[in-house]
Amino acid sequence: MTIDPPLHQGETDFLAGFSSRSDVRRIWPGQPSTRCPWVVTADGSGLALDPDLARTAVEVVAPWLRYLCREFLAPSSVEAMHAALAQGLRGGHHLSGVVVVDGLHEISAHRNRIAERVLLPAQDAVVIPFGERAIASGGAARHSL
Repeated sequence: MTIDPPLHQGETDFLAGFSSRSDVRRIWPGQPSTRCPWVVTADGSGLALDPDLARTAVEVVAPWLRYLCREFLAPSSVEAMHAALAQGLRGGHHLSGVVVVDGLHEISAHRNRIAERVLLPAQDAVVIPFGERAIASGGAARHSL
């Protein structure tokens, strides 16, 4: 996921505290879980997904992304903006990108709108001839128009 404009060093340091890789994890009201699966890149230009945590807790990947956007990257309430400013976070960032977790869950961001969908594995079509369907159902097939 890319962050535009990139975070400055203070913002990067603050958000890094939520990462599951951090020695001391930050706790903030309303966070989706105790371990954030997103890691801020060193240059502040993006968020990378911690693959180990994402595999074991796929259900928190999108909620954490929404939370980070709503509370810190682009605060969406007056209270969130005041809390962010008090921590030296300026807001006004746009998050965009697409990640696929475990091959089945796609999470996308476009200008801070987070969407998620389940990807279905490709399935082969099963064709059962009409006569076999009648035999399998135990009787004559009925026709309906």
